Amino acid sequence: MLLNKTLRLTLSILIISITGCSVATTPQATVPYPAPQSPPGAPPYPPPQVPPAARTTVLSIPDLARRAESAYQSGDLDQALADYTKIIELNPKNTDAYYNRAIVYEDKGNFDQAISDYTQVLALDATYVRAVYNRGILYHKQGKLDQAIADYTKTMELDLTSPRPYNNRGLAYEDQGEWARAFADYSKAIELNPNFAIAYLNRGALYREQGRKGEAIADLEKYLELDPNATDRAQIEEWLRELKGQ
Repeated sequence: MLLNKTLRLTLSILIISITGCSVATTPQATVPYPAPQSPPGAPPYPPPQVPPAARTTVLSIPDLARRAESAYQSGDLDQALADYTKIIELNPKNTDAYYNRAIVYEDKGNFDQAISDYTQVLALDATYVRAVYNRGILYHKQGKLDQAIADYTKTMELDLTSPRPYNNRGLAYEDQGEWARAFADYSKAIELNPNFAIAYLNRGALYREQGRKGEAIADLEKYLELDPNATDRAQIEEWLRELKGQ
């Protein structure tokens, strides 16, 4: 029995702070009413009261961003979505707003719209590494493995030090039955960060599938050493007992 593959992905989906210029509106002055004409001999009408000029308050981009982030943190995804959309209306080239809106769409279960927003981010800035990586995760969750692998590979080109895309690409290769490539990617993730626990789990799980007991035991024990409070600890300990013939 294998663990849920989604739980073995390393995720990097975060709302980020947005800065931008404030947007102000100039209120239109109210045109005064014409003075009424009093009939001869009648007391004059009191002068008309001209209402003050109408004031329209438009939040600045930073204010909208703060409200959106607060709404997201409190779980009000609809408000966060509305505010990020408003930021995009005010500044259609605000990559951070598209990025954050993509995260909100994902949390709402709308993966296609999230992918669309990540793609828009990359159309504006092809080096926006978090957007490439997160889009790869969504493609992976949708079972679009070729697109996921392409995005993980691009992430590696943009970030030479992170083990995360190697771990995730290893899972995608594993899903395709490309076990040698999966092993290579898990091993590269560990080379980049010897304390990267999830890569030991994934490589150990694959060793177990192949019946390579000694290597599986070593990796799974290392995983529990690095992450002693792992939520899947009971399952891994069961695997270890099975591998050791206990």
